[in-house]
Amino acid sequence: MQKKKSFKLPVILMFIVFAIIGLLLFLSQNYNSNANNESLLVENSQSEDKNTRDEPKRNERISIGGWIPQWASKSGLETLRRHDFWTGVSPVWYELNDDATLAPMLPENYKELLAYANSQNIEVIPSIANFDHVLFSKVVENEQKLQTHIEMIIKEVDYYDFAGIDLDYEAIALKDKESYFKILESLSRQLKAKNKKLSVTVLSKWGDDVKYGYYPETREVQDWTRIAQYADEVRVMAYDFTSQTATYPGPIAPMDWFIEVLDYALTKVPKEKLVMAVHTYAYEWYATSSADSESLLAFEPNGLANTYSGNRNSRAYTYETISVIHQKYPDGNLVDFQSEMIYRYQAPKSSGGIENRVVVYIDQEGISERAELAKNHGIKGIYFWRLGNDSDLYSHL
Repeated sequence: MQKKKSFKLPVILMFIVFAIIGLLLFLSQNYNSNANNESLLVENSQSEDKNTRDEPKRNERISIGGWIPQWASKSGLETLRRHDFWTGVSPVWYELNDDATLAPMLPENYKELLAYANSQNIEVIPSIANFDHVLFSKVVENEQKLQTHIEMIIKEVDYYDFAGIDLDYEAIALKDKESYFKILESLSRQLKAKNKKLSVTVLSKWGDDVKYGYYPETREVQDWTRIAQYADEVRVMAYDFTSQTATYPGPIAPMDWFIEVLDYALTKVPKEKLVMAVHTYAYEWYATSSADSESLLAFEPNGLANTYSGNRNSRAYTYETISVIHQKYPDGNLVDFQSEMIYRYQAPKSSGGIENRVVVYIDQEGISERAELAKNHGIKGIYFWRLGNDSDLYSHL
């Protein structure tokens, strides 16, 4: 009995040892597996976070506003009343005097416009417009005049209790660049102290190395990154790819180009300050002394390649006028070119005979597509030039 007992004991001990070793191996493998899974989860999480950061966050609640020129104040107010999505309006109520003061252009119904906008919580940020670089040079020719200009702007904002001011200075000589930025810096500081906003409207750009044929000095002056340091919003005029003086018909703001301008702007301006300005007007090319009727059969899709003359070879129309043209000349040829409409038709000349005409315009879908781009890129909003005489143009917003 003792021998039998002594034989069983080592066997039992060996079994226990193997069991312990097996348990340890199992626990070790399970730990490594869990560690690998946790590592994989962390890597996947980091990858997902990175992808989320790389993709722009969609902004469903973009700001939507528009300029109203003084001469279209009544129809512009009608457009404001027609829709409930407006967040801002910039009536063009000021120009420059060469003594550095402002030239007010308030229309008869300015009080009505202000009252309506305030009742609807629509920010009123009037625009100061200037298209003459010689005039701007006179305004900033010395420190005293420069300071007078700034003081006059602040005075108007205070007097009417505007939400801010928009500087639409579209012609600036390169020599006046630092004076321009002195104005921005001072206005930004003073307006912020009053809880008011500074908006700066700029000409379109779509690259650092592009040779711009239209106002190249102004484009060089308008350093968007530097402007964004002072402005609460930077409004990029993403139109006039083909200008009104172009010899041949061409697109005003083709979609590929619009996206190019937007993408470039996002490298210069924080998206929460970026506003893309969208055209609502049309250009109609017709026979002139520098563009005969046959030339209108051509179409130049590249605005930089179009030839230009000193004359305006096209007329600017509102959207309502386009409706009249379609009704009066229904037999023309309508095509969609990159989210703009091209309508070719023939009409009697005032001197007799028939001439070719080409009208380029944006429709409801074009407006909606540009608004969607703004939302998808997460920028602050869009602004229209201009409001008024536009009937149902915004019906798809």
